[in-house]
Amino acid sequence: MFKLLSLCAVLAQGSRMGVAFTDEMESREFSKDEMLSTGETNMDDVSFTNDTMDEWEGTMKQVSQIFWNPVSGGLRKISVGWNPKHVWGVAGSDNIYWREGKRGTWQNVGGNLKHVSVNGRNGEYVWGTNKNDDVWFRSGLRGSWKHIGGKLIQMSVGQNGHVWGVNRANNIYYRNGVNGQWQGIGGKLSYVTVGGQNGEHVWGVNANDDIYYRRGVGGKWQNIPGKLVQIEVSDRGEVYGVNRQDTVYKRVGGVNGKWVQMPSSKAIHIDIGGSRKHTKFLWALNRATKIFYRKEQQVSDDCM
Repeated sequence: MFKLLSLCAVLAQGSRMGVAFTDEMESREFSKDEMLSTGETNMDDVSFTNDTMDEWEGTMKQVSQIFWNPVSGGLRKISVGWNPKHVWGVAGSDNIYWREGKRGTWQNVGGNLKHVSVNGRNGEYVWGTNKNDDVWFRSGLRGSWKHIGGKLIQMSVGQNGHVWGVNRANNIYYRNGVNGQWQGIGGKLSYVTVGGQNGEHVWGVNANDDIYYRRGVGGKWQNIPGKLVQIEVSDRGEVYGVNRQDTVYKRVGGVNGKWVQMPSSKAIHIDIGGSRKHTKFLWALNRATKIFYRKEQQVSDDCM
């Protein structure tokens, strides 16, 4: 069962950035994009021998009307935006892939990243970091990579293009879009996620797996009971996360709600995408790098 632990002290508001970001470097492109017409069969570094769900500690079954669907390929990180037709991911080799939703096929995109985040009505905001913690921006699939000054290990972009990120020291930063400037945010997080039409939903976890919520840039950090290692929020404020046992949880009732375990789910990384006009999809990756998705549905209100 999920152990809801006692509240921690709310993160103290820190000072401005301890280490200043350098001015943005001159833009440059990665190597020419390689668009694969049959990406699923040509992704040598991420191919599967089968698409069964056995790696999830036993074959997945229907539980509470929840269906998980396997997807060919293998990824370490995945991101789906406001428009669920735009799914991005990175493989173990740091190769970057794009897919046109659940019915598409994986296409290799030039460059190398260890983390990627996408959002925008047409998937026009794509941000990522590489193995050197360098930050990159791309204006959608047809754009080209632009190097952005600063060093981050993980980042999240909202529907309006606003970006949040954390560095190796767990310092938190915010940027008002690609043409903005990095602004230090008080507190310490190891993972951060942003959602909402105006970036009003900000969630994160720290190095101790403690969970925090903040209502946008002008808000204050609020500790949320529970322990998670990775967390994601949709643009409607729906929150999902995974703990160190690879168990998936959904937050029912928002900030003042409770965590509910997703039945029969095991994952190390998840993301939720879709808008009010689009069907919500939850994407998940397990330790075998296998990929799964399902339509977002309400789970039981019974707190685990």
